[in-house]
Amino acid sequence: MRILLVEGQNLSREGLASLLSSQPGFVVVGEAACARDALPAARSLKPDVVLMEFYLPDASGPDTARLMLAEQPDMAIVFLTTRACQADLVAALSAGARGFLLKSIAASRLVAGLRGIEQGEVVIHPQMLPELISEFVRLSASAGQESQHDCDELTPRELQVLHQLAQGASNQEIASQLVISINTVKNHMTNILSKLQLPNRQSAAAFARSQGY
Repeated sequence: MRILLVEGQNLSREGLASLLSSQPGFVVVGEAACARDALPAARSLKPDVVLMEFYLPDASGPDTARLMLAEQPDMAIVFLTTRACQADLVAALSAGARGFLLKSIAASRLVAGLRGIEQGEVVIHPQMLPELISEFVRLSASAGQESQHDCDELTPRELQVLHQLAQGASNQEIASQLVISINTVKNHMTNILSKLQLPNRQSAAAFARSQGY
């Protein structure tokens, strides 16, 4: 994984470079202290991941991310920040970021998060998950009747799966509760996400809870 670091504080940037360079499979290909330097660096170095401070000294992190992704849409951008702020999280994801982590995260979890990015995951700091669910519930509530219409498209069995999902059940627990195979649960889950136009099971669970399941 080729990583570009964008961090305004020299000490923090050097610490991150030292940490990540010591990890198998990670290569820090460049460093920048501001958006002005980061944009040409991303353009020339073509990193797989840009690990970027949310509050850059000369520009908005999300605005910088949009400019980078306009040129290199396959590049993953992961934000680091000191503030657990719902508005910042929404801004980051809206800009196309694949990760939003607080600087208080343990080094091992940062490394694990970046490896998850490599596998195509979106990585959100655990402390921010309630904020993400809250925002999703707000959007679901504003959707109102449209969301209810989506639920009407689910079969009785899919509604049962959704009900179990809202209670935090795993695929294995759902299979045991409904006396069906795990593969059948997975098929139902795929249909649910498709019909509700949701990206993953976490968002489906949040939606189900917002609808009173």
